[in-house]
Amino acid sequence: MRWQTRAFVADTMGTTASLHIRTPESGTPGAASDSALAAAAEQAFDILRRADRVFSPYRADSDLLRIRRGALAESAADPWYAPVRALCTEAGTATGGLFTSELTGPDGTRGYDPTGLVKGWATERAAAGLRQVPGIVFCLNVGGDLVAGHGPDADPAIPRAWRVGIADPTDPGQVSAVLEISDGALATSGTAQRGSHIIDPRTGTPARSTLASVTVVGPDLTWADVWATAAFVDPNRAAARMPAAYEIAARVPATATVLPTA
Repeated sequence: MRWQTRAFVADTMGTTASLHIRTPESGTPGAASDSALAAAAEQAFDILRRADRVFSPYRADSDLLRIRRGALAESAADPWYAPVRALCTEAGTATGGLFTSELTGPDGTRGYDPTGLVKGWATERAAAGLRQVPGIVFCLNVGGDLVAGHGPDADPAIPRAWRVGIADPTDPGQVSAVLEISDGALATSGTAQRGSHIIDPRTGTPARSTLASVTVVGPDLTWADVWATAAFVDPNRAAARMPAAYEIAARVPATATVLPTA
């Protein structure tokens, strides 16, 4: 069977989101039309844009910052606000306190900020829509965290695997590991994109990690993102608490580069 890859890109949530879709070539049975693929991509990106409008710590008009400065009641916020806040509380408990949503924002004030969870959560919601598109195999990557999957009736002859390069924070422009993912999620936490921004909730200060980055794979990006953050803070303690469905797939020590651990 002959197949093609279509790519779509959008800037949102302070990063770049890219969607790659494999589908039968135009004119072959099961092929989605260009307009259908473009509509599916736009629907996925709209979910990310909505999450940015609600949760961005950088947008003065976001629900998050309006609530933090007293201009909006939590009860009047977007319906997504409450379940994400509840998930952040659950994540703190599940990780034994290695994850927190009480952070100091860009404006210098401290308060609720779901940055360590909401990108994965929103990407997972966007991927859920893509899984309803018949005949496609997809990979949705938002700032290096991604979900791979397929829609109903996707031809098994279309390759499912996607090769993902993990950036090396200790050597800009280089790749420390290459992983394959077919159906599931991959999240990386580290210093490659934003420097020492991850907080150790136990001290309230930037994590003094032995790692420059850590990558976690699993069935759901919300929790892969949470566990990657926790593993960066304390890899041994996080690994001991991590459910069996999730695993640390690659580590980059703070002083050297390594290949995948699994």
